[in-house]
Amino acid sequence: MLKSSPIRAAVIAGVFALCGSVAAVAPANASTPIAADAGTTDSGTASSYQSADVSQRDGSTVFTTEETQLTVLPPVGPKPSDAQLATMAPSIGCDLNVQWVHGSTHVTGTINGVAVVTCTGPAGSLKLHYSLIRVSPNPTQWGAGDVSNTGKSSIQNNRAVPCNQGPGDSRGWAQGEITPPPGYVLSGQPTYAKYGDIKPVLCGGNFAAANDQAPVSETASVTFVRSDLAG
Repeated sequence: MLKSSPIRAAVIAGVFALCGSVAAVAPANASTPIAADAGTTDSGTASSYQSADVSQRDGSTVFTTEETQLTVLPPVGPKPSDAQLATMAPSIGCDLNVQWVHGSTHVTGTINGVAVVTCTGPAGSLKLHYSLIRVSPNPTQWGAGDVSNTGKSSIQNNRAVPCNQGPGDSRGWAQGEITPPPGYVLSGQPTYAKYGDIKPVLCGGNFAAANDQAPVSETASVTFVRSDLAG
């Protein structure tokens, strides 16, 4: 397994040390990404690794990696009856995807970054924050406002900056919250697939893709199972 180099770790740490001096940053409750037990694999081959997880007093659990912070909250609302549970799907899976920052071909003149949460069934609620980070030159972080919904199976957030903010090496970072619907509980630990996190970006460059769709640089996945089926 590849390890992150000291130089790369120092660069990433430097981005967040400078966050207080930039024009737009992540919200106050956004945690600083930590180094994970995997290195960047620019060849496109996924490398899986573990996260740091912390249980909170409110019953939530926070899972943190280099590019994501995923908070799983306990269900809100009355628990379904046994008869109702029997009609519900056995499980719901949710993925938090952080895409490569890329020169946009959807909005001319911008560099764009996107994060998406997608579930196989409606969640109780979803919330998502996204930050676009230029690692070099002149480390800068631009935060998007939070977006949220209830009873939906997906949510997306993005941040775009003018082309004059490039070229440069950039990455994205996402902070998501998932509340499962009543009757479901978190099953096991999240799983992760990482394809690298920092790429050179410029308007009209190689990483631009039609309709603002860019390859995923990291995926965090969680599974919720019906409470009557939980082991």
